[in-house]
Amino acid sequence: GSFNVTVNPLPNVIENTDLVQCDIDDVQDGISIYNLEEAAENLVIGDDPNNYVLTFHLSQADLDAGINAIEDPTAYVNLTPLQNIYCRV
Repeated sequence: GSFNVTVNPLPNVIENTDLVQCDIDDVQDGISIYNLEEAAENLVIGDDPNNYVLTFHLSQADLDAGINAIEDPTAYVNLTPLQNIYCRV
């Protein structure tokens, strides 16, 4: 038998992007609910981010290992103000 192999190019991504949101509750503590998927259009350049699987992680080590992805990136509550989140495309 025979088969075809398709190799797709790597996506063109921005390595660092900011997702900024106002802290609108009564406590001005820098903690808020974020939809991390809103950052997708700023991460994948020149292509539809829906063509890719994005996972978000709390550490570079988890990202590298492909473990402990944030379960619901559409309703993530940051742990500290100015927190870094890591994204795998």
